[in-house]
Order: sequence, then structure tokens, then C-alpha cells
Amino acid sequence: MNASGKSEGVIAVISPIDGTAVRLALDIELQRTAYRALKSRRGAVIAMKPSTGELLAFVSSPSFDSTLFEKGNPKIDEIFNNKEKPLLNRITEGVYPPGSIFKPIIAAGALEDNTVSDSTIFQDNGFVMAGTLRFGNWYFLQYGKTEGPVNMLKAIQRSNDTYFYQLGEKMGPEKMQTWAEKFGLGTLVDIGLEEAEGTLPSPFWKSEVLKENWYLGDTYNYSIGQGYLLTTPLQMAYALEPFANNGTQCKPQLLKSTPPECIKLPLQQKTLDLIKEGMKKACSPGGTGWPLFNFRIKNLEARRKKLEGVSEDKKASVEAALNRDPAYSIPIQTACKTGTAESHAKSGIPHAWINVFAPLDNPEISITVLVEEGGQG
Repeated sequence: MNASGKSEGVIAVISPIDGTAVRLALDIELQRTAYRALKSRRGAVIAMKPSTGELLAFVSSPSFDSTLFEKGNPKIDEIFNNKEKPLLNRITEGVYPPGSIFKPIIAAGALEDNTVSDSTIFQDNGFVMAGTLRFGNWYFLQYGKTEGPVNMLKAIQRSNDTYFYQLGEKMGPEKMQTWAEKFGLGTLVDIGLEEAEGTLPSPFWKSEVLKENWYLGDTYNYSIGQGYLLTTPLQMAYALEPFANNGTQCKPQLLKSTPPECIKLPLQQKTLDLIKEGMKKACSPGGTGWPLFNFRIKNLEARRKKLEGVSEDKKASVEAALNRDPAYSIPIQTACKTGTAESHAKSGIPHAWINVFAPLDNPEISITVLVEEGGQG
């Protein structure tokens, strides 16, 4: 091609090469369901297959129509100026205090370091003091009630802040930081998208970055996932995955064809069993997550047997009767941890978190949800 744009001849011909087929791990129906569930509220939903790290749902909300970026659509300015920040991938770039879904990580570290045992008791009197500052348990602050002697199992089930304040004080901020790092916090998960590292505080970090001393109140905040601790939803999904996968942590994968990248965390089986049992109880009667999981699903095998031989014209009425009969449904066996994290928003409404995996005996899915200013998790 010369300067005038005319062809002068052919130097060589290079045959096209087929590109590599790319298959996403995403489940499109689950993706749609997660997106609809958020109802355009600011937040994120991550669903993973614990045994491989495959990402089954990966939703950041609010979203936007990518076709608007074609041919200079005038609505592009609306996207850039939208105060809800739809261009922000909240899964990987949004940073938030994790709140109480951080507690299983600290609990596991304390057991492994022999800071406490499964039988260690801390008294819940409603609050603890750091100088003149009072740090209360959520149950006391909301209902004026205390829970007396609390062991770790009950502390996870009830998300007892007073237990974790005392555990954090005994453990110390450096050990909490160390165990948070072991679970993958404070660093990039590295899935090929833009990510924020978050903040993993320590006395050294506070001295270097804020030029301030570390106080006991900082330790109390740290122990319940508050204060200076900041994480992305993806980091928390990754960090909590080992509890659904018998101590093995598999890197989140967007592509179906990517081989699993898994590591075994230094956790004893008895530690994993205790944390998992606590998370199971959190989703059971008396647990903080029970109101979210007090429902049943269809017992497909029992229904199949009942419908055998039923004529087509009667199937609808029989199925309707089965829907009303509790004998033909079963409770969902799950494990979960809820979280409520201070948002520092003008509304004063906290962020809501939850991590849940199911079925309990052999988890096939782990879901982490964040809703900005969603209220209680």
C-alpha cells in the first residue's frame, strides 16, 4: 500500500488461525437469578463451586448496558455521572469492612495457635470496656439482653461480639493479621480483572500510614471485622471457601477450561469441624441466620413415587396437595455466617453480608453476598 492508499502488490499471505475456544464457568440461570435478587441495589453476589473454584455467578450491581458504548451513544454520560457508580465492579474493586463474616477466620486462627480451645468460655455481660469506651454486643445493644457464658460454638452461632472482643484481646492484632493473610486477605486474588487489595491493619500499619498508636479499641474492632479492616467481596468469598471445602482453598476461576489451582490451608480437621458446626448452627433455630433459612424444598424422590401412575388430568391437583403436605418437602441443610458492617454512609445504615454453603455434608456451592447499606446481615 503506497502513500495514496493504492495497492502495490502482495508481499506474503498469512493464513488465519482459529482462536482458542473460551467457555465461562458461569451458570446463566444462576447469574440471572442473582442479578434479579439484588433488584439494582448496590452490591455483589458471588457463587462458587468450592471443589474447583469455578465462579457460577458473578454479579455487581447496579450494572449497565455495554452496547451503549457503541457509536458514541449520548447516554454514556449518564453512566459516567451516575452516583450509584455502575462502572465500579464491586466484586473486585469495592472495599468494605467484612463485619461478622470475618469471625470464622479469627476463630480458626485462635484454635490453631492454641490461644483458646473449643471449651474456652468467655462471659457475655453485654459489653467490654476499653478505657472509657464501651464496646457492646449486638444482642445487648438491640434488645438489652446478655448471653452469659459463651464458648466458640455458641459464639459463631450467635455471632457474639463480646466473645470475639475477648478472643481478639487474647490473640492480639499481629496474630489476627497473620491468620487473615493465610486465608488470602490483604492481597490480590488475581483472577485477571482489576482488583483492590483492601486493607489488613496492624499496629505497624497504623503507625506507618496514619502516624498513630494502636489502641485496645482497635483490637476489639478488628476481632469483629470492623475498624480499619477492608476487603473486597471476592476476597471474602475466597477466604471463607476452605470451610466449605475441608480446608482446601481453590482460586476463583471465570473460565471452565482453567485447571483448578488449590492449596491446603494449615488447619486441623477438628478446627474445620468446629467452625463448620458453628456455621451450621448459625443457620439453624436460634442462630443469627435462621430467619433467612427457615424454609423447605421439594422432596423430589418422595414426590416422584407419589405421582407414579397418576393420570395427566389429575397430576396438577395431586401436585398442589403435595405442596401443602410437609411430608413431601425437606429442610435445606446449610451452613452460613451473617455480617453487619458499619458503612459510614450518611444514612447510617450498615452494609449487609452473608456467606452460605450447601448441601452441608458435601457442599456443591458457596455463595457470598454484600448489599451496601442493606441493614442487618
